[in-house]
Amino acid sequence: MAASPCAVGNSDDMVQAVIRTLGSRSQDDGSTRYQSHRTHTGQPPADFDASYRSTGETFAAQRGSLEHWLTARYCLYSSNRKGKLYRGEIDHPPWALSPASCEIRTNTMGSHLGFDFTGTPHLLHADAIDVHAWWATGCEGFGATRNRSE
Repeated sequence: MAASPCAVGNSDDMVQAVIRTLGSRSQDDGSTRYQSHRTHTGQPPADFDASYRSTGETFAAQRGSLEHWLTARYCLYSSNRKGKLYRGEIDHPPWALSPASCEIRTNTMGSHLGFDFTGTPHLLHADAIDVHAWWATGCEGFGATRNRSE
């Protein structure tokens, strides 16, 4: 990892930044509701509206499990408007996971690509944790830019 970390704060701060861009989030009686409407220029509109909540005791993901693979991520990726890819390392304690339930009212986020999201999702819940991030650097080599037409 890099020598001088840039403290990001807790992961909820990052979620809030995404929510400010994508839609809204509200909490009521133990559940969290996300609502979003995509209005990006050149992209078809899309909507998402769902509420979720924790439904059980916390557990640690077991090494080798899907849950471990999904949550033991220690880098973030992004791209600029020209498609250049960036990678930044992050560090955080293991997530305390719990089973969750979700009511999805609307999900047309992948409809224009032919995705069918009507099946039962694999859900977990985790409370916010502190995350430390290092400055992102450009990715070099194969796949270092993304093709915006894909």
